[in-house]
Amino acid sequence: MKHSIKSLFVILGVGAVTYGIHTKFFLEEGSFLDFLSRTYFFHFICSALLVLGIQALSTVKSLVNSLGIAYLASLFIKMGLFVLLFKEPLFAEEETPKSELLSLLIPFFISLFVEVYFIAKILMKIDTSNNIQ
Repeated sequence: MKHSIKSLFVILGVGAVTYGIHTKFFLEEGSFLDFLSRTYFFHFICSALLVLGIQALSTVKSLVNSLGIAYLASLFIKMGLFVLLFKEPLFAEEETPKSELLSLLIPFFISLFVEVYFIAKILMKIDTSNNIQ
């Protein structure tokens, strides 16, 4: 439980800090800022839920060997949900500037990095405990 709360605060903290830096130094006010805000919110909330879900599954002895596959499946579901929920701004008929499209990759990759960090910690802890037994 203690690790879950710490993970949650770190993930959401990283999201808030990177969002602040991204919007303060690299973007101007406008409609894209609202879309980027929703993108950050989506990616980091999903990342937090993903990590908490994998932490919960890691306590089930019969699922320990399937955690990597569960993570990959949930990552594909996250990407699919993102495209489904944000398809109108992503695939609008009007031309979106390349800089804005590239800006959308920043929250994805940062949240992915944070997810992988915490998932790796969970898997290493499981591997270490298996080697001790």
